[in-house]
Order: sequence, then structure tokens, then C-alpha cells
Amino acid sequence: MNVRWTVPAAEQLEQACGYIAESNSAAAEEVAQHVIDTTEVLGKCPGAGRSGRVTGTREFSVPGTPFVVAYAVIDDAVCILAVYHCARK
Repeated sequence: MNVRWTVPAAEQLEQACGYIAESNSAAAEEVAQHVIDTTEVLGKCPGAGRSGRVTGTREFSVPGTPFVVAYAVIDDAVCILAVYHCARK
């Protein structure tokens, strides 16, 4: 299954990693790549996450990070809808 990112999700990841980069740019790059790699796994196993808070969505905690990826399976693609820090409301 293809993985497609929405513009808001990509911007959320960019903002989160921008914040991390203020103190450690190497860590920010590692986190960004880890999140992206994790979403690619969802393309192979789209049912890996739990039911989302919004009907029709799923959520997956990115291992080793405080981030959760919200996504939906639409047709033959996993659409990444949001990336958020689990400590934020």
C-alpha cells in the first residue's frame, strides 16, 4: 500500500523537528527519519495501529518517541493525517 502524507501532517512533523533542532539538529533529523520510516511500515501493515479518536481513523505510537501518527486507510493508500506529541492536547 502506498503511504501519502497530507500537508498538515507534514507541516506538523516539520514544526516538531524544528523545535528539537533548536537544541540538537542531529536528533531532529533522526526523529524525522524514524517517523517517516515508521509510516512506511504502516503501508505494509495498515492495521497495526489502534482505532483512532476520530471515526474512520487509526493511530500508531512511534516507538522510542513521544509522537503518535494519525492515519486513515483510503482506497489503496495509507493517508497520514496528523503527527502529534502525545503530551500535547
